[in-house]
Amino acid sequence: MEILLSNSRGDDRLLALGADFDRAFERYLWLISETNRVRKECEERLPLFGVTPDDATRWNRVIDNACAAWQDNAREAGADAEAISRQIAAIPATTVAGILVKARCLPFDIVERSDEDRQTELLHAFVDEVEAVAFGRLATC
Repeated sequence: MEILLSNSRGDDRLLALGADFDRAFERYLWLISETNRVRKECEERLPLFGVTPDDATRWNRVIDNACAAWQDNAREAGADAEAISRQIAAIPATTVAGILVKARCLPFDIVERSDEDRQTELLHAFVDEVEAVAFGRLATC
């Protein structure tokens, strides 16, 4: 397996995009985590300023305002990861290393798609590509 993974010249572009995706996805996850941290911190501190959950409108407005920038940044990072993932999906893998890049993107792609038919299409396309590499193109790499 090690030989197959190291012989990935046919998938150089996929590997580079995979590294870009990993960075974008890591940033996305970090921003979501920070958004949740800020939200929790606000919820803990608001009673100190006389704002309680009983005053739901005021409570939500303060928390939403505190988290808005974090949420915007998380959405932007998610869009960056999605754009890279779409580029990855458009390039056929020719090696196991290329398939591994696509496998790292697949959970993100499926979660980001709310359409169940599209989720199924993504899974089928991935399986088809794995089969193509395993039974066909792998020998030529």
